[in-house]
Amino acid sequence: MCEFPLRFGTRILAGLCVAQAEKVSRCEKLETKGFLCLEGSINGIMAHMPFTIDHLDHIVLTVADIDATIAFYTKVLGMQAVDFGERKALHFGQQKINLHQWKNEFEPRAAYPTPGSCDFCLITKAPLEEVIRHMAKLSIRIEVGPVEKTGAMGKLLSVYLRDPDNNLIEISNYVQK
Repeated sequence: MCEFPLRFGTRILAGLCVAQAEKVSRCEKLETKGFLCLEGSINGIMAHMPFTIDHLDHIVLTVADIDATIAFYTKVLGMQAVDFGERKALHFGQQKINLHQWKNEFEPRAAYPTPGSCDFCLITKAPLEEVIRHMAKLSIRIEVGPVEKTGAMGKLLSVYLRDPDNNLIEISNYVQK
């Protein structure tokens, strides 16, 4: 039983217990004992986690036109279109983007599925100059960039463009130190 349940607004988050960390100077000390340091708005509070997330497998894009989306992502970004059952997806690396047709989504689904509501970053090993040349050949407008940003693994050099539904796509390289 949690002596200090961790709350998000008025909800108690199942399985998360707040630990008093008065005598702990570093998060790493707690991580070895099964605690995870939560940064940000609850700065310094430690929570016991029974598991950790390893990586992202797929996301779902709700789109206005599945065929136009597949054409864009295969031609412009080099992804592979795949079918699984009645569904369609775009595969790249070890991830995929599942596609839902707007107003005909599969269940379960997001609470408010909407075309054009996604903003995500894709990493390429190709130099951004090649990406920019490729986009120019296809008459795809680079909305912003190249600009420096911060990604999950460090500094990025990024360009931004939009897909047929106006989702914002960031294409990036990690900046070598």
